[in-house]
Amino acid sequence: MPCDVEDDIAPATPVRRGWWRLLVAVLVGGVLAGLAGAALTLLLHGVQWLAYGFGAELLTAVDLAPHWRRVLAPAVGCLVAALTWWWLARRPSGAWTVDNVADVVRGKQSRPLQLPGQVADAVAQIVLVGSGASLGREGAPRQVAAALSDVVARRAGLDPQWRSRLVAAAAGAGLAAVYGVPLAGAVYAVEVVAVGWTLPGILVALPMALLATVIAQPVVGSGPGYDIPALHPSGSLVLALVPAVFVWAAVGLVFTRAMRWATARQVSAGAAGAVAVVASGLSVGLASVWMPEIAGNGQPIVQLTLGQAAPGLWFLVLLMVAKTAVTGAHLAAGARGGLLTPALAVGAAAGGVMARQQPDVASLALVALLAAAAVLAVAQNAPVFAALFVAELCRPSAEVWLLLMAVTSCTWIVARLVVRHRPKQLPDMVRRRP
Repeated sequence: MPCDVEDDIAPATPVRRGWWRLLVAVLVGGVLAGLAGAALTLLLHGVQWLAYGFGAELLTAVDLAPHWRRVLAPAVGCLVAALTWWWLARRPSGAWTVDNVADVVRGKQSRPLQLPGQVADAVAQIVLVGSGASLGREGAPRQVAAALSDVVARRAGLDPQWRSRLVAAAAGAGLAAVYGVPLAGAVYAVEVVAVGWTLPGILVALPMALLATVIAQPVVGSGPGYDIPALHPSGSLVLALVPAVFVWAAVGLVFTRAMRWATARQVSAGAAGAVAVVASGLSVGLASVWMPEIAGNGQPIVQLTLGQAAPGLWFLVLLMVAKTAVTGAHLAAGARGGLLTPALAVGAAAGGVMARQQPDVASLALVALLAAAAVLAVAQNAPVFAALFVAELCRPSAEVWLLLMAVTSCTWIVARLVVRHRPKQLPDMVRRRP
């Protein structure tokens, strides 16, 4: 598992004086992350209602919407986001600067995160995702929470090392708030954002993630993110997972390479970039006329594979290919957003394809769940985070938690051996070319 610690994240220095300032910064940062997650969740629901005219979950809303609305909703949402990014691109410095949180945490950028720019960019992402675009929503709360905690850290007079830890922890707390996954949020901060397991990082990240989850709970809810049947792995199913791990590692690597390929061919910002973003939204809208599950961040596909009705084999194959294609189209166009749920969706569809011979729906759902976590582990280069994220979202039995950890670890190891070096995780936030 990744344990490399960047040079700029040195071992913790004792906090003899001013420890109370660090404690206050952690508490305030956790509260602000929870409030940011709650606010952005409300915004997401509002955008979805404006886009489709229904406040139900996305798949239901898309199903109930007429065809013309399915086509126009993501195109209009992408237009609003593209115009916002075009406006931000014309202000490359000052308060409206948009920075990558990971660059600040890892010392690649010394200037503070600019709150106005981070908030404007986050709102654009939420508008894009809420209208049905095929990107994840975790980037928005992550960067708003990080920018707020950066302000708190600087006001508290924390040194650069503790400021980096606080910003990384806030990014994980923002994710924890919108998904209701405190353990996964804390691990996300140390395993993905900071790329280094350190005790000080964990001690800062865990309370912030727990506090943010509690603060956002009245809006986000306290139930599981996905409804699943009772899952009880059998011995024969566990043995069947041995060859499956190699297939899921390959799927994860293909998805990762496809997203990197699309990002490398990103359209430059400006009028051409805005047109490209709108065109990518239009492609999702047209696809959703025949496949409503393709709309949104991937949650409908995951729920479909985990539900009581087993989808058809070729339909799952088509969903897996189409989801990868439309997500890559957004990245190539220059759209910004997360990739967690799209990776989960592709993995769940791949698991559903391999589980067609399972005797019951519960076994099919279990394989899809494990495949989703496995592909996410490869895409994010974070096996522990992937296992905890899926476990907290679905809340299966303890034996499934252990199986998730084993499968994600084995898949990640296989992927690492295939590429012969530690695979880099996908960039959640891609900066637009000037």
